[in-house]
Amino acid sequence: MSITFPKNPYHGQGFKSSSTDCNYYYDNNRRSWIFQKSNAGGDGPGATVFVQTDPPLPEESFIGTLWVQLPTYYLYVYHDNVWIGLTNNAENNQVIFSGESAPANADQNSLWYDTENSDLRILYKDEDSTQWVTVSSSDMSQVIISQSINSLESQVSSLTMRVDMIEDIPRLVIE
Repeated sequence: MSITFPKNPYHGQGFKSSSTDCNYYYDNNRRSWIFQKSNAGGDGPGATVFVQTDPPLPEESFIGTLWVQLPTYYLYVYHDNVWIGLTNNAENNQVIFSGESAPANADQNSLWYDTENSDLRILYKDEDSTQWVTVSSSDMSQVIISQSINSLESQVSSLTMRVDMIEDIPRLVIE
């Protein structure tokens, strides 16, 4: 689906897309159309997404506002008067990380996808320690398979011993 915006817009010009049923307005300072879904209640005027280089001004931002930073296309959400990074942008306000080593600047409850081991982990802090706890792991299936193989090997060994014992029992042979 594509949206065809009016050409040569003026500052503050409104536009309603019939294909998405969404409202937009043009911000000449940012040279950008600003998305604004119709109000469904909540803390702001609706779902708003800014696609621009600098973060939106505080008076334009409310809980749930999204900002796509250009030219990197990092995604942020506005919450508690702070822009929280949702993509791997290596900043302190990020909540989801990915890489071969744990991020040093992560806050409690941050997520880290360990690309070396294919594990998803959460940063857990209690009274006296902080650690990355595995939430899901590709290694778990390897452990289960290994345990199953060991169990099967044990069962085969046990059956083999029984067969050997049966073969060693003297039999009555009638001729």
